[in-house]
Amino acid sequence: MAENNEEYTYEKLLETIAHEIAHCIVYDLYGEHKGHGDKHKIITEELKHYLLTDKTMKILQKD
Repeated sequence: MAENNEEYTYEKLLETIAHEIAHCIVYDLYGEHKGHGDKHKIITEELKHYLLTDKTMKILQKD
């Protein structure tokens, strides 16, 4: 178990979800296994922004 709980935040969870979904999208749409290229970075940032601003996610964050 980690000693520093600050690294396990709701925002970090959403960042991780966006990051992993971006891997799936890049592979499905472009057939690329390249990991962290430009497409992955852009998709991750867009998904992260969406998740952080989504009404449902904000409600969950408050609970």
